Amino acid sequence: MSALLSSQPAQVIARTYSLALLLSLGPALLPILASARTSKHPLLPRLRRVLARDLAPDGFAFALSVAVGGGAGLRQLWRLLDRYLYTHDEKEGGLASKLKSFISFNRLLSPVHKTFISNLFSASVGILLLQAGRRRSRRRAPTVDIPWTLPVGDTAPRGASPTLDLTLLVFVRALDSIVQGWVSSCGAAASDREAVTEEKKRKSRQRQLTAKIDSVVFWLCSARIMYSFFYYPERLPSSYVKWISSLANIDSRLLAAVRGIKEGTWSYRTGTSSPDVRALLTTGATDIGLPPTWGDPHTLPAFGGSGATKIWRELGVQGRDGVAGLPCEIIHRGVCGSSCTANASLRFAKVFTQAIAIYIPAHFIPALLTRPRSLLTASKPLTLLLSAARSSTFLSTFVASFYLTVCTFHTFIPRLLPFLFSPGRISHDFVDGPYGVVFIGSFICGGASIWIEHPKRRGEMALYVIPRAIRAMLSDKWVKKDGVIFRVIERLIFALSLATLLTSAIYRPNALRGLSKWTLAFITKGTEHGFWKRKRLGQSSSVDPTPINTPFLRPTTPASLSRCASQAPLCAPLPLPESDNSAQKQEL
Repeated sequence: MSALLSSQPAQVIARTYSLALLLSLGPALLPILASARTSKHPLLPRLRRVLARDLAPDGFAFALSVAVGGGAGLRQLWRLLDRYLYTHDEKEGGLASKLKSFISFNRLLSPVHKTFISNLFSASVGILLLQAGRRRSRRRAPTVDIPWTLPVGDTAPRGASPTLDLTLLVFVRALDSIVQGWVSSCGAAASDREAVTEEKKRKSRQRQLTAKIDSVVFWLCSARIMYSFFYYPERLPSSYVKWISSLANIDSRLLAAVRGIKEGTWSYRTGTSSPDVRALLTTGATDIGLPPTWGDPHTLPAFGGSGATKIWRELGVQGRDGVAGLPCEIIHRGVCGSSCTANASLRFAKVFTQAIAIYIPAHFIPALLTRPRSLLTASKPLTLLLSAARSSTFLSTFVASFYLTVCTFHTFIPRLLPFLFSPGRISHDFVDGPYGVVFIGSFICGGASIWIEHPKRRGEMALYVIPRAIRAMLSDKWVKKDGVIFRVIERLIFALSLATLLTSAIYRPNALRGLSKWTLAFITKGTEHGFWKRKRLGQSSSVDPTPINTPFLRPTTPASLSRCASQAPLCAPLPLPESDNSAQKQEL
C-alpha cells in the first residue's frame, strides 16, 4: 500500500487534487466568509453547498485529477504491459501471442506518443466529468467568482457551456507551447553550427522579437475585450465585467446609453421614445449635481457649429462652443469638472493605488514560494517593489489613456475638423457610436500601456487576454445553443490541448512559460525537481533537460539521438529505432 501511494502517478494525482481544490474553493469561499456578518443568508448552508459541489466525484478537483493524474496512471500501466510483452516469449496461447498486432503497433510508438495517447484518453474522461459537475452545480446555485483567477467556476452565461472559459484557456496555453517548442527546437539546431557568442546574440534578438509579438497580441486582444465590454458584455465573464466597471469607474447608465446609440434607441438627432431610456443620463446628471437637461438627448445638439454654441449657452455648458455631443462632465462623472487632462490624471492615481495592492502580492508570493531566502537580501525586495510599481503603472496608463482618448476624439477632433462635423454632415451619433470614440479608445489604450510592462511579463499577459478575446469573438447565440456538435468540438479541443500541455511538461518543459510552466512543473515533478528546484536555489541549468528527439515536436535524427544520449541523466526515455530490440528492452 505504501508503495502504491509513493508511486509517481499517485503523487501526480495528489498534487493535482490539492492544487485544483485550492483554485476551486478559494474564489468561492472568500466572498462567503467576507460577507458572513452582513449577509442575510445563513453561513452554514452556503458553505455546505460549496463543499458539496467541489468535493463531489464530478467536482472540479476530482475531474481535473482524473484528467491529469489518469494519464500518468495509464502510462505506468502501459510500461508494465510493455515490460511483460518484451520479456516473455510469444508461446502458443500466451498473452504475447494473442497481442501480435498490438505489439507491432506498439513498436511504432515512441514514449512521447504513448504519453500523449494516455493523456488524451484521461483528458477526455476528465472533461466529461467536469461538464457534468458544472451543469449540476448550475442547476442548484450560481458560483461566485473573482477576476484574475483561473476560470474554474461557472462564469459562462446561462445556456452556454459551463467549461468554455477553461477550454479556451487550456487551448491557448497548448498552442503557445507548440509555438515555443518550435522556436526552442530551431535554436537547438542552430547552436550546433554557430559560435557561442553569435548564438547568444541570436537568442537575444529572438527574445526581443517574442516580446514585441506578445505586445502586439495583447494590444489587439485587449482592444477586442474593451470593445466587447461596451457592446457585448454577455460574451465576457460577469465578474470580469464588474471588475472593469469598478476599476474604470464607469456608470452603468452611461454604458446603457452608449449601447442605445448603437441600437438606435438613444440618439442625438431623433431623441428616444422610451422614458426609461431618456432617464438614463438625466438621472446620471442629477446624481452628480448637474442639470438633468445636460443628459437629455432631446436637448443636446447633434451637430456642431453655431447652432451647438447657442444650445450650450442656453443650457449653461461652458467649454464646448461649436462642438455637439454629451458634456464631458457626465463622462467624467463629475470628476475634475470639464478638464479632461485632470480627469485622466486623477483616474491614473486612483487606479495605481488599487493596482499596487494587487501586484505586490502577485510579485512577492512566487518569490516567497520558490526562493524565500532571496527576500532577506536588500536588493530583491526593492526589485520586486519596482516591478510591482511598473505593472501598476501599466494598468493605470491603460485606464487613463482610454479616458484621455475618448475625451480627445469626443471634444477636440470635431474642433480640428469642423468642416466634417458641421450641420448636415456627420452627427455626434457617429462620434459616440460603435465606430467612434469607443472603438478608437479601445484600440489605443492597450497599445499605449503594454510597452510599459516588463518584456518577460508581456507574454503571460497576452496569454491571459487571448482566451477572453476569442470568447468575445464567438457569437453568443451560437455559444448558447450548446448543441451536440458544439459539445463534441469543445471536448475534443480540451482533450487535445490538455494532452499537449502534459506531454510538453514531461518532454519539453522549456516550451512552457509563465503559469503553465510553474503549475505543470509542480504537478508532474513536485518541488524537488526541475523548475522549482532551480528557482529555489537561484540557479538555472545550462543543459537543456528535455530530449531533443521528440517526434511530438521535432523529427528524430541520429545527431539528435547522440546529443540526447550525452545528456542521459537529464533526459526522459528516448524513442529508439524499431530494429534495436535489445535497446528497447533496456529502456523498459
